[in-house]
Amino acid sequence: MKRKHKILISIFTVFMLCVLTISAQTSPIYNLSFEKKGINLAAPLNWEAVGNAHDISLDSANSIDEKYSLSVKSKSGKANTNDAFLLTNRIRAKPFIGSNFKLSGNIRTLNCREGYAQLYVIVQKNGLTIQSVYSWEQRITGTTDWTKNEISIKIDSLADDIVLGMMFRGSRQAWFDDLKIYRNDVLVDEEKIYPAKLNAAEQDWLNLHIIPLPTMVSSKPEEQPDWNEYFGDAKIIGLGEFSHTTSEVFTAKAGIIKSLISKNQLKIIAWESGFAEAEIFNKCLQTKGCDVKSSFKKMITGPWNNAEVLDLLQWIQNYNATAEKPVQFVGFDMQKYKTAFDRLMHFAAAKNNKLLINRLEKYQY
Repeated sequence: MKRKHKILISIFTVFMLCVLTISAQTSPIYNLSFEKKGINLAAPLNWEAVGNAHDISLDSANSIDEKYSLSVKSKSGKANTNDAFLLTNRIRAKPFIGSNFKLSGNIRTLNCREGYAQLYVIVQKNGLTIQSVYSWEQRITGTTDWTKNEISIKIDSLADDIVLGMMFRGSRQAWFDDLKIYRNDVLVDEEKIYPAKLNAAEQDWLNLHIIPLPTMVSSKPEEQPDWNEYFGDAKIIGLGEFSHTTSEVFTAKAGIIKSLISKNQLKIIAWESGFAEAEIFNKCLQTKGCDVKSSFKKMITGPWNNAEVLDLLQWIQNYNATAEKPVQFVGFDMQKYKTAFDRLMHFAAAKNNKLLINRLEKYQY
């Protein structure tokens, strides 16, 4: 009988909870004033940084609210508006549906040339954007003292998530501080907006749907349980995590992936990485002797550019060297458009498609 292979989608927003930690006694934390530090101590708790051209830190020397502000500083002194830094915090939309939602905050900039700093809010349903608002008219440029930004939006009845965002483009440095959210112009107290405990119906639903997983601290395939007991005959498996920066999570996920590959049950890994970059990187995984580490640093970015993921991908390269049917690595995101743009331009030139070449040149980066 022909063996059915699984496709693993490794996404780094929570698609399927491999590890689920629930506390019925504590409320969610917005951390709008950045006073609570995250795991890596540089980023504030519950905020996710996107972008590689800037360094972030909690700054106690330039704060207007409590102890810290959030500092964003470009790694290069050169101005490049294509290098955007985003810091986002996702909150539940349910308490705000149908109301006027306002995000306010203070921004300070230093020599922000050919760029700007601003706030934004994105409203989503099932991960798809259904509303958005940016403080375009209030964008901060140049060198400024603390300046207030405010944006408002009426939350759609279909919404399930609200993404709070801060954006910085260009060179030098920007600071963000004293963020606040309002519902119908009333300041929201994050300690009161959510109930302190789950109600009986919510607890029953969780008890019905949660499947406890075994304790996993090893990435070795031979030390893994029989994952078919959990995944059954599923053709697509989604792996997510509750934290982007926890070694144990990446180690556990690597163990699951290696185990499925070792049993010849997994042949395609779809990663939240650039489509064009992943295509190039996949060729390295299929080539014996290719420097996976060097290619990995160039092609795989974000929170999954770490030692645990590198070890997994080097293991896959070794597996592919003798496998009858090698494991394929594909990307399903667009994180850097330069690689994709270059590939498209190369295709147009190879086909001598002058119309396409002319169109592409108009959008040259």
